[in-house]
Amino acid sequence: MVLQYLDRYDGFPPNLRVRLSAYLLDRIPQILPEYGVLGSCVHTGEQPPAGSVACPAYQTDGYCDDCRMCWEQDVKIVSYPIH
Repeated sequence: MVLQYLDRYDGFPPNLRVRLSAYLLDRIPQILPEYGVLGSCVHTGEQPPAGSVACPAYQTDGYCDDCRMCWEQDVKIVSYPIH
């Protein structure tokens, strides 16, 4: 569906980040960074899967505060702790 959208509209609006979710725990999804398609996953242990960065909101009572990791194009895969 994402590739169909890109074929039709030739890119995403600048205020939109598309993140594909991994469908298994502790795994990273396939992403398409060349098209601006990023990823997210869920980890069950203390550390996120290799190739991902842990969301820091769970260290601040679930608040993002100044973090905008989910919106950053440079952060390819964000991992959230299971809850």
